[in-house]
Amino acid sequence: FTCRSAIVDLGLFNTDPGLAPNGAKCGDGKSCVNQKCVPVNTIQKTVCPYGCSGNGVCNNRGHCHCDNGFAPPYCDSPGAGGSIDSGPASDPSKNFVIMA
Repeated sequence: FTCRSAIVDLGLFNTDPGLAPNGAKCGDGKSCVNQKCVPVNTIQKTVCPYGCSGNGVCNNRGHCHCDNGFAPPYCDSPGAGGSIDSGPASDPSKNFVIMA
């Protein structure tokens, strides 16, 4: 298997949408990384500080993505979840009640 792509020129400042995305499966136990098919066990895992306190997962930037109810950056205090990269997982000011 290979990490195939299509050439799409959108200019100098736009990412080519035809590139195989990082993480795409390209074979048994292999994944695309920078348009190369590499064994998954060779990909270095990112480690987050304090293991996200057991209340989230480490993202590819080395930051915690906190579960709902815990705040970044370490998921060790109350909050709306999410990460410093993507913002809150939910907007606490928008609470909805659905009644059936």
